[in-house]
Amino acid sequence: MLQSLKGKDRAIEEGRKFFSALDVLGKNIDPKEVRSLFDGYIKAVSVEGADMDLGGVLQFAKQSRAAGGILSNRFLTMTAPGLARDMGDAQLGTSLASGLAQNIGHEGLEGNPAGVWLARRSG
Repeated sequence: MLQSLKGKDRAIEEGRKFFSALDVLGKNIDPKEVRSLFDGYIKAVSVEGADMDLGGVLQFAKQSRAAGGILSNRFLTMTAPGLARDMGDAQLGTSLASGLAQNIGHEGLEGNPAGVWLARRSG
């Protein structure tokens, strides 16, 4: 499906970056989990539109730093694509990283949408 939406070369490049992002997030261990994440992002491309950059997940993963490791597969496939589309991949990653850092200190979460999500998740 990705190839039909974006063409062969762009699909290969975005796929390569997506799987690199899974490496960064530590989500590439179980083949079933990898398949589930890839399927989820392909569905997100069909919902968000063909101009959604699947390779942007790598930028998001790098910027999220430690926060990326605690993100659930459900968040990654259902929430992150929409937030990345609204905020931008790098900004989403940075917001999650700062939200986690602030959550550890429990301060300044009100203005950070990703931080609010992290605060709810961690209790």
